Amino acid sequence: MRSVALAAFATVSAACSQFPCVDEAGAHRVEPLSFEYSMPARYTYWFQDGAQRVVFGRDEVPSTARHAVLVHLPERTAPDLHGPVGWYADVSGDAPQAQLVPMATVRARAYAAWSGDWAARWMAVNAAVTVARQDLRDDPPPAPDPEPQSGFEKFHGELFDEGISLDEVKLQRAVRAIGAQRPAPRDFGISLDIHPAWLFVDAGCDACDAAEAWLDETGVRYHRLDIQDPSNAGALRAVSATAAVEPAVPSLWRGAWVTQGFSKDAYAR
Repeated sequence: MRSVALAAFATVSAACSQFPCVDEAGAHRVEPLSFEYSMPARYTYWFQDGAQRVVFGRDEVPSTARHAVLVHLPERTAPDLHGPVGWYADVSGDAPQAQLVPMATVRARAYAAWSGDWAARWMAVNAAVTVARQDLRDDPPPAPDPEPQSGFEKFHGELFDEGISLDEVKLQRAVRAIGAQRPAPRDFGISLDIHPAWLFVDAGCDACDAAEAWLDETGVRYHRLDIQDPSNAGALRAVSATAAVEPAVPSLWRGAWVTQGFSKDAYAR
C-alpha cells in the first residue's frame, strides 16, 4: 500500500479554502521514515561546488556529502525532488531515517558539511607549509649547481637564494588550490538567514492572525507561507500527512513537530 507521505504530494487541485481554520491548538509529531541501505533508493547529494548528483547506492555518495542527502524511497516518498520540502537523511552511519524538512535546511546542512571539510583541509595544508619552512631553517637544502644547465636548475637556484624550498612552493600552490575550492552559500542556493519555523496561514483566519501577532511580539523567526500559493498548499499537505492529521491553518511547523491552531501556551511549548 502506498504511503500517506507519497499521497500527500499529489497534485493540489482542490481550492485552498478547503483547509479549515482551527482555534484549538494541538501538537503532532512529524514522523520519520526508517529504511535500510539494502533497499532500493535514490540518493541526491550536493558536491563541494554546490552541484547536485544523483546515485542509486549509498556507497556512491562521497563521505562528506553523506551528512545531507535527499532520499527517494519507491512507494514511500514522492519521486519529485523539487519544491519547498524534501526527504532528508544523514546516511553517514547506521539505521538511517528520512525526515521531511524544508529544502533550505538540507542545503544548509550540505553546505556546512563541505565547509567543515574545506576548513580541515585548509588548516592541514597551512600546517604543512609551516613545517616545511621550519625544516628549511633547521636543515637547509644543498646549494644548487652554480652553473645551471637547465631552466629548472636556474629556478631552483633562484628559490635557494630567496630561502625558499621546492617543497614549500608546492605547498603554497596547494594552499591556493584549496582556497579556490571554498564552498559558498550561493552555490548551494541558500541564504544564511534560514527560518527555523514555518507558519502556514490563510486570509480571513483569525487564528492565523493571532499566531502571526504572537510570533512577531515574541521575536520568533519564522517563514510565513500563504496557502493560496499551490506550492505552499502542497507543502502543508505533505507535512500534515507525515503527522497523520488533516491539513489545517494555522499550522506551525518546526523540527519534528507541527502545531495546528493557536494558543499562547501551545506556541510557548
